[in-house]
Amino acid sequence: MTSTTIAEALRDALREEMTIDDRVFCLGEDIGISGGWGGAFTVTLGLEKLFRDRIIDTPLMGSCSVPLSCSSYFVAQSAAVESAVRPTPVAP
Repeated sequence: MTSTTIAEALRDALREEMTIDDRVFCLGEDIGISGGWGGAFTVTLGLEKLFRDRIIDTPLMGSCSVPLSCSSYFVAQSAAVESAVRPTPVAP
């Protein structure tokens, strides 16, 4: 029985969804660099070769990643955001 890491499982799921749905794209820091690490956790490693126009390398995402991905819904797109940091909770 072979084992699969979480990063490999996520990468496989992204590859499958991006193959069947042209509206799916990825945003994140250092994810679109050919020969790079595939983001902080290697989730998008190699996907930039298959989906060059839908793997979008961004500067530090910070607090804009979630609003940006939610906004993609309104233009009939589906965003997958790769983030190296945990969002800071907002105090009530």
